[in-house]
Amino acid sequence: IKKKLIIFDIDGVLFNSSKNMEKAWKIVCLKYKLKIPFSKYKSYIGYPFQSILIKLGINKKLNNIENDYKTISQKFLGIIRPYKNVVETISLLKKNKIKIGICTSKDSKRTKLLLKKNDLFFDYIECSKKSVQGKPNPIQLNKIIKSSGIAKSKSVYVGDMDIDRMTANNAGIDFVFAKWGYGKKKKYKYKISSIKDIIKII
Repeated sequence: IKKKLIIFDIDGVLFNSSKNMEKAWKIVCLKYKLKIPFSKYKSYIGYPFQSILIKLGINKKLNNIENDYKTISQKFLGIIRPYKNVVETISLLKKNKIKIGICTSKDSKRTKLLLKKNDLFFDYIECSKKSVQGKPNPIQLNKIIKSSGIAKSKSVYVGDMDIDRMTANNAGIDFVFAKWGYGKKKKYKYKISSIKDIIKII
């Protein structure tokens, strides 16, 4: 594939944030007396936070739970680490004049703090917003593609969950499955075992 724009998901693709999410989820469950294991929450990663709550059968105090979760997650941002070869690969893509973007269900504040902390800079960043429909709606991906001026045939989305594939399909762009992430390994057309392998397929 000859690509000029690569858009990445964050959690499970660029960063291993599983411990951070588990910590925040457990504290929130204690506070709101929710008996839902993290493994169940994890299966819906990629969806906007309140969509996850609804899928888990939670339909009260959604804003309160979300605000508390974000506050706790931000407090423990230090335990999130980028995956191996992420920093080097992003640098290599920039050197090769490939535009890079982020499309995530994470909120803007935590996303930007995380990127800044790890000296990672992207051309386009689209985060979860209350006013905008999240994945699998392709609105965020389409906004990045439109801003870049690059054709959809030259754009690709790298994600680790099936919702990422659905979002890419809805946007009409290719999808690359990150095998090291949190998703189940299904039959995807393009898949990579390490982020540095993205170089081979672009």
